[in-house]
Amino acid sequence: MWILVITICLLLIWIRHVKIYPTFKGRADLTGKTVVVTGANSGIGKATALGLATHNARVIMACRNTEKANAAVKEVREKSENNNVHFMLLDLADFESIKSFVEDFQKSERCLHILVNNAGIVDRGKTKQGFDNMFGTNHLGPFLLTNLLLPVMKKTAQHNPVRIVNVSADLYKISKIRFRDLNPDFGKNASFLSLWKQYAHTKLMNVYFTSHLYKILSTFNDSSKYSITTYSLHPGVLRTGLGYSLTDSGFLRGVAAVFLYLVGTNSFYGSQTSLYCCLEQGIEPKSGGYFKKCKFEELAYVATDGDIGEKLWEKSCELCGLNGH
Repeated sequence: MWILVITICLLLIWIRHVKIYPTFKGRADLTGKTVVVTGANSGIGKATALGLATHNARVIMACRNTEKANAAVKEVREKSENNNVHFMLLDLADFESIKSFVEDFQKSERCLHILVNNAGIVDRGKTKQGFDNMFGTNHLGPFLLTNLLLPVMKKTAQHNPVRIVNVSADLYKISKIRFRDLNPDFGKNASFLSLWKQYAHTKLMNVYFTSHLYKILSTFNDSSKYSITTYSLHPGVLRTGLGYSLTDSGFLRGVAAVFLYLVGTNSFYGSQTSLYCCLEQGIEPKSGGYFKKCKFEELAYVATDGDIGEKLWEKSCELCGLNGH
């Protein structure tokens, strides 16, 4: 038994220290371009914002925590030497906050060239509208935000290409869309495993949202000078502490911490595929697709049912009050 444990540990250490994580090496110049990154006050969101700022973009860091966001803006400005980085308040767990963000954005900005739906949580509780926190924050929030920002993105696409980048996760592969259980009611005693299953469920929704949105945009793209392309991605296994607080077991938290230390990567490497999807030239024919390690990857079978994508879109429109959108 101990030999097996030691062997597994050595293997994980080898993966941790030998495996090479790709980095985006493109030199795209985003001068004059505006980007929005949600959940940008920490983790891969902040690293993505920093990367885009380094490429001279006007970066809007959309976050729900004002204090953390202001500190992150200062850090990104200093490290990128780009002062065109700003904070705007956005809580994806509250439809009213999303609508207010869009209204404020439309008043202050004329264009939106890149939208990065990065924010995601593993958490219990309910959103302001009474949805499961993960369903609301990880799927409905980005869905509503993207749809409300589409008019300004369509206007932008008359003169410049536009990209929508949705951060998903490989966990989508172990889930399936359960329409009877889109919005589960987790109590305080919900198991650690059941919460992670729901997280995987929302990540599959991100993939379907990405692919079906591209279909929805096909008519517009045919008539516009430029196109709006969409991409979903796996950022990698990250040492971000996501979901640590969901268990009272110190042992389980310890196991998770050790595992992530051995096989996980940091936020810089975790942001590289996001930057690739934002900036890499020539990937437009793969719009609607899924990316991993800065490469296109064919979708798992569970994410390829067009009827499911259409049904999820219609149900999401209904729940967000976008009927007929």
